[in-house]
Amino acid sequence: MLGYQYPDLVSGGWDANWLVIQGRVNANGQVWTFADPCLTTWEVQQLIEWMGVVEGGQAGRTLTFTEPNLAFAQVATPVPAVRVRLSHEAAFPWVTGDHKPTEIMCPVALNDWPAVVRSLRDQLAAYPVKVTRA
Repeated sequence: MLGYQYPDLVSGGWDANWLVIQGRVNANGQVWTFADPCLTTWEVQQLIEWMGVVEGGQAGRTLTFTEPNLAFAQVATPVPAVRVRLSHEAAFPWVTGDHKPTEIMCPVALNDWPAVVRSLRDQLAAYPVKVTRA
């Protein structure tokens, strides 16, 4: 997280709680980064809860957000993994098309999901919910 999209807002519901999310993706030898206000503070809280049950969780669990840039799903085959869907500003920059959706697989066994959850919690602590949803 790079910070609030509108850091000076202390009220206003949604606008005060949009976060600029930065991602660095390395897939199949291709590396790219993105930065976009695509999650709210509430959605990061949902992601933390969702990621907290990835290990040992049930396949088929999907998490989507207000902005379509990121989506997550648990899959069981060929190996237990998290499928990350990247679209719009988060997608591969060299792919053309209206929404440029791209999916990458993150095997559960090859990732430290508790560390991911801790990192998200630490980052969200720096950018807490400013106001409750309207």
